[in-house]
Amino acid sequence: DSWYSDTAFAYVGQIDTNGINFWYVRAAGGLDTNDGLTWPTAFQTLTKAMSVLTEGDTVIVSAGIYAETVVIDTDGISLIGADSSVAGTILDFGDSSAGPAAKGIYAANRVGLKIKNLRIQNSYKGIEWSNVDNSLIENVTIRANGQYGIEF
Repeated sequence: DSWYSDTAFAYVGQIDTNGINFWYVRAAGGLDTNDGLTWPTAFQTLTKAMSVLTEGDTVIVSAGIYAETVVIDTDGISLIGADSSVAGTILDFGDSSAGPAAKGIYAANRVGLKIKNLRIQNSYKGIEWSNVDNSLIENVTIRANGQYGIEF
């Protein structure tokens, strides 16, 4: 069972200029031309969500398969999926032999990151964190990656 539900968050869809926003991503039915502030206006890709984040923001990601590398370049953000099961939120690069550029999640010189309820598979490195401090990885399944599951 997962705590996740499309109705678990009652965010009203306004951008908080003080830096705490909820952004929504949905592989099936999302569009990167949407504003990402509600489930009906969710982004389609994590890359788009990462491009609008400010410190303190949270990205809520629906179940589905996301074939992309997530590059985190903002401190203090949370990336929360539906769950880490085979029917959950899956980052799937598609080819674990693709080489060092094929990463599930990458961050360098960051603090205060929270990664939760994801499955990362078929990348060269599942998670690569370089000089990332005071951060949390929780309920993340990492499997079938070429070189490392997690590299710090």
